[in-house]
Amino acid sequence: MTAPNYHSDTWGNRTHFSGNEKGLTIDNFYRTPAFSGVYCRPSPFPYFEKGRPGFFRRWFIMLRHIHRFRVQLAWNKEEQIFKDSEEYFPSCETKPKFWMPLHAEYKGKKFNGVVMKNAEIQMNMEKHIPAENFKRVCEIGAGYGAHVEMIIKRHDPEYFYIIDLPETIRLSRLYLSSVFPEKIDTSIIFVEANNVNSIDVPFTLFVNTNSLAEMPIETVKGYFEFMGRHPGAYLSATNPPRFEGDYLYAGPETYPYNDKWEIIWKGRQKLHYYRKNLQIISKVKA
Repeated sequence: MTAPNYHSDTWGNRTHFSGNEKGLTIDNFYRTPAFSGVYCRPSPFPYFEKGRPGFFRRWFIMLRHIHRFRVQLAWNKEEQIFKDSEEYFPSCETKPKFWMPLHAEYKGKKFNGVVMKNAEIQMNMEKHIPAENFKRVCEIGAGYGAHVEMIIKRHDPEYFYIIDLPETIRLSRLYLSSVFPEKIDTSIIFVEANNVNSIDVPFTLFVNTNSLAEMPIETVKGYFEFMGRHPGAYLSATNPPRFEGDYLYAGPETYPYNDKWEIIWKGRQKLHYYRKNLQIISKVKA
């Protein structure tokens, strides 16, 4: 297997931290900047990069993004699945000291679009994946760590590996250190994407959300080969179901599910604030 290398094909090699990591808390991840690049400049969002749009156009687009989130949130709250996913939202410990337009509260729980999306993903996973498979977990592309936190709090796995770009690892390490300081580098292990072949432990569950869609298909094939070495392991992959405009997503129809894989369940997300992604839960045949 050729080691997956998508660093040069994504926003990772063009980002840097802006110094906001000092005194990092969960509240930082409900601020608008967390949705416009997660402390990175330039933003990974394509509308911040196409032709370097001017200040007013850029923030008009961001305000439209906020409006979409608030409107869609109101619709989501009418769905029974929203109420069913309430138990997955993190509890509120403090009230926001400033306006955080991309977060909301519900029955003493605090969440943003990322948490809402991962709550539905996790709920579907627990319906179709045996509890014992949450004990040795690997997430490919963990973002800032919202889903990692959810899985650890609910299942306390033996170990949890995170494979990601160096910049994103730095972000998730900062965040998860504030949540699970005793687990960092003991049961929470960070591995840069280019070093995936150095991993030699068995996994019972793989998780991916959005990042497979951002990779060249050859890199996706490399990860499927890596995951296919773990008979009996499950994979939850949630990604855009098609190519979108100028920002090309590798849709699940291009993923190499072959004779090694058994599709357990698939369905479009019901809760969303931008798009309804397709979640596919599969299993490596023993």
